[in-house]
Amino acid sequence: MVCKTGGGGKCQEYATNSGRYGTDEEGRPIPVSMLPRMPIPRIPGFRGEVFRSPRKVEERVRFAQAVLSLTDVSQEEINAYMDIFAAEGGMALNGSGAFAGIQQDVLDHLIDGGFLPGIAKGTRNTDLTIEQVAQVYRAYFDDVFRTIGGHDALNRMGSDEFARAAADTLLQHGRYGGTVLIQIAINVVRSGAIPVDGQMGSGTLGEIKRINAIPTQQKFFRSALAKQRNDALTKLKQLGKVKSGNDSARFSYFEFK
Repeated sequence: MVCKTGGGGKCQEYATNSGRYGTDEEGRPIPVSMLPRMPIPRIPGFRGEVFRSPRKVEERVRFAQAVLSLTDVSQEEINAYMDIFAAEGGMALNGSGAFAGIQQDVLDHLIDGGFLPGIAKGTRNTDLTIEQVAQVYRAYFDDVFRTIGGHDALNRMGSDEFARAAADTLLQHGRYGGTVLIQIAINVVRSGAIPVDGQMGSGTLGEIKRINAIPTQQKFFRSALAKQRNDALTKLKQLGKVKSGNDSARFSYFEFK
């Protein structure tokens, strides 16, 4: 990838073997042809170094294209999936065996459940294409929110920022574990508002919307969720169930302070 600079020295245009690229108002590299319809979130600061190389820049652009190709994709989905992809380091395998945040057992479950008709049974998570990763993200939330309208639930939380935080929580901590953390955070904001049962249903979604309808409670809600995520990770480390690591920067990012 070659960067061509303008008068101020800022990188304004890219040329690669897959097309010409420009930068948006925040300096993010994106294809010139997609500038009018690609409002994607900025790269999280804690992942800035990961997506600095030309290869990773192009990888992120390709993933954005894949997300935009999803049928009737919403802005909430775009933001959530782009954030998750960045938080996971893109097309990378982590220490727990997740590839782009996708565990093998989760992929197998989605394929067996008919959520991914275009992906063959037995496909390894590490063999997924960028386009398939976008499809898996949507399929995952179709499953997680299966009793409340599937992935569309992300559009009905009353706050784009909380939808992004909830999506990352549910992918990293799992459907049950992530829901438990969200329900505990709800009760921190509204004491005793909901039973903590790990079931992501209409009651939990209703409380999420109720809290986010009050602007002064939104930031507190996101901070409460970040604290629960930190506490849960600390407990897992103490039990020896996860390797030593620090996700505090990730959790802090999703507070959107």
